[in-house]
Amino acid sequence: MKRRNASLTVATLAASLLMTGCTDDGNPAASTPESSSPSPSSPATPPTYKMPTNLCSSVSSDAFADLAPATPPKTSEMARSQSERRSSSTCVITLGALDKAVLVSVGVDLFPDAVGAQGNYEGFRDVVFKDNPGARDVTGVGAAAYFFADPTLGPHLVVQYGNAHLAVAAAAVNDSKTLPSDIERRLVTTAKATLNKLPTA
Repeated sequence: MKRRNASLTVATLAASLLMTGCTDDGNPAASTPESSSPSPSSPATPPTYKMPTNLCSSVSSDAFADLAPATPPKTSEMARSQSERRSSSTCVITLGALDKAVLVSVGVDLFPDAVGAQGNYEGFRDVVFKDNPGARDVTGVGAAAYFFADPTLGPHLVVQYGNAHLAVAAAAVNDSKTLPSDIERRLVTTAKATLNKLPTA
């Protein structure tokens, strides 16, 4: 039963990232979020990113390594898709024994250009801010970013930079396992590392 619950958590978290990162139109929403300056570790001019053969090769779990130091992290790529307008993939990292694991998921949507990524970001930001009163903009990562805590699926960080739209989330499989208090910082670190490791055109 524990293994089944853990598998369900993985699938649900991956689905959450897809819903946070995908929209049918590329038009910006009516309201525009405040944009933050690019991360100091990011190029001043955003590159054009391309999807790696396996997204997990561009995702690092270093920011969460202390949560399960004795257990090597396990990675799994899920929900990979490709179309003319967008390429998408999600990497799920399992930290610790499955029944007590912390799951870190990184969902990446790449668009033909920055306009598509910005429209996707702004459209979903509007929805998230209406449904989550505690949602707020975050500076210091990407061109624009926001953070919110889903009552069921845990904390999420969403970032737009160039043609890339990222959604990074963390969740504990077992209710007895609590996420660290600096979870936002860890999500930001993971997003920055992913942007630095994604291949460019």
